[in-house]
Amino acid sequence: MDRYKKLVNNSITFTIGTFGSRLISFLMVPLYTHYLTTNEYGTVDLMNTTVSLLIPILTLELGQASLRYSIDKKNKIEQNKIFSNIIGHLFVVTILVLLALPIIIYFNIFKNYAVMFIVLLILRITNNLYSYYIRGIGFIKQFAFNGILMTLVTVISNIILLVYFNLKVDGYILSLILAALISNIYLFHISNGYKRMKNFMFDRILF
Repeated sequence: MDRYKKLVNNSITFTIGTFGSRLISFLMVPLYTHYLTTNEYGTVDLMNTTVSLLIPILTLELGQASLRYSIDKKNKIEQNKIFSNIIGHLFVVTILVLLALPIIIYFNIFKNYAVMFIVLLILRITNNLYSYYIRGIGFIKQFAFNGILMTLVTVISNIILLVYFNLKVDGYILSLILAALISNIYLFHISNGYKRMKNFMFDRILF
């Protein structure tokens, strides 16, 4: 019975963290369409879509793999190995993405927003890997809170940057970057990232 009760509680928590944040994001659409022109909104939507498309390709779905293996591995040594593999992969992907920046600029992809696109992509990849990992080690409530935190930061920063400062596309993208950055700091902190980094244990076979 305890297992079913835990399953129900976790399902409710996931719903609050995931569906709640998406609902708030949906309600923000009128704000975006009011302060952004059709072309501007199309630009940020294309950037968001491209980031979402690239994440599973660049991460090789390592996030979901870390979730699956973290659930099995309850001892700290194995969890540290999984965390270290995530950090190792993230380091390599970050270098590859940064190397692609001159190409994006040369072909004028996303015009003046190439650097912001790269920053957002790296932060979102990091967030994806961290989010799955903390779920795997049993931080369900923290995972749900992180979803709410990202949404609140996005909404507040959008109101400040779009409504008050009227920064248009720059304001919208900056709000996404800020939300991902704060979320990553929170996830790194609650997962004891500092201690795990000191005990870096990259496992080639596990990877």
